[in-house]
Amino acid sequence: MSVGVRGVCYTINCMKTNVKCWGILGALDREVALLREQMQVDSSEQVLGTEFLTGTISGHRVVVACCGIGKVNAAACASYLLFVKGCDAIINAGIAGGVAKGLHTLDVVISDELCFHDQDAVMLKYFPARQFFKADETLRKLCVEVCSQPGFLTGAWREGRIATGDKF
Repeated sequence: MSVGVRGVCYTINCMKTNVKCWGILGALDREVALLREQMQVDSSEQVLGTEFLTGTISGHRVVVACCGIGKVNAAACASYLLFVKGCDAIINAGIAGGVAKGLHTLDVVISDELCFHDQDAVMLKYFPARQFFKADETLRKLCVEVCSQPGFLTGAWREGRIATGDKF
């Protein structure tokens, strides 16, 4: 799930889910700086060339990391969060380059599906043999609930496809 930093803090504070530990990734330091400021940090470790901070935000267990740019960096850090740190859900907090008509700075896009904008057609012949990946429905609904709060956002919000890639 992808949502802005303010949305991450509010989402985990208002959550009504069974998530015991949230993994939060950002590609750039400035994308996770506010989260680090909001955290009560219990520990820090360097793995995969990345600093993973474990602690709490508003009493909720979180692991925050700046994974760097690119799909491989994100996948390596997400795998570490899931399989080593025991995170139940991962949120991507970031600033993205929006390309939709009518989308403005500070608008939030809640992913209903994800894709690679630089996917080679040969990838569709192999596992998982698909171009689009549906977002987690529980997390999507939670983000919609959060963004629907009157006066919460500076900009507007919408649901839509989020594309990632290694070519910018």
